[in-house]
Amino acid sequence: MSGALLPGFTDAVGDAQACFRLVLDAMAHPGRVHAVRPVPAPAPLGDAAAAVVLTLVDQETPLWLDADAAAARAWIAFHTGAPVVEAPGRATFAVAVSFPEAAFAGAFSAAAPHSLVMPAAGLPSTSCVGETRKGVDGGPSPTMTIGAAPSAQPVTLPRPSTFPLGTDEAPEASATLVLQVASLTAGRRYRLEGPGLRRPAILAADGLPPDFAAIWQRNHARFPCGIDLILCAGNQLAALPRSVSVQEA
Repeated sequence: MSGALLPGFTDAVGDAQACFRLVLDAMAHPGRVHAVRPVPAPAPLGDAAAAVVLTLVDQETPLWLDADAAAARAWIAFHTGAPVVEAPGRATFAVAVSFPEAAFAGAFSAAAPHSLVMPAAGLPSTSCVGETRKGVDGGPSPTMTIGAAPSAQPVTLPRPSTFPLGTDEAPEASATLVLQVASLTAGRRYRLEGPGLRRPAILAADGLPPDFAAIWQRNHARFPCGIDLILCAGNQLAALPRSVSVQEA
């Protein structure tokens, strides 16, 4: 099996430290876009998602993978040692691969609150991902990822509330959702306000559901509980902590 697996970071320590700093800065400055170093990850993982997984996931962080992300399961397990769980509610991190943009314009508007239903739409095979973030006390915090892969079937992701949301006493026990989109330099524009932003910031993202702002505001209303979001597109990442408010610009 090892002979068929791609390597991880070129510089295991240096690359992991660099990515960790990027994730911390992205969380501290919502909407700021960062570029990671190349990672020779298997499809459907993209550079950003793969880098986050290698940096934040380890043998002590239960990981949930959706059906499409299973293609990278062996690579993730080999390089991180993370135990894969079947129930999202038991996960510290989650990786999901789906299809942004074109196909889910109608599916999302008809979906139930908090649901993530995305029909397939051809996207570059480089758009996949998974990852997570550790809590303030060093404990893990779950994640979900959305990327792209060729398929004609719609993909249904668990509702955000399916993942641990934390509690008032332990908000760090919540999940971090890693969502892979088509682009973080083009697409619908969102106005961000909250901690880490002296003035409102604008984030462009191509591939989020049409009612993303409403979905996110329901999550934001749970603060200090709720999930954190890491958006990935190719080698770029940006973050939306649960403390930030999102409106369409």
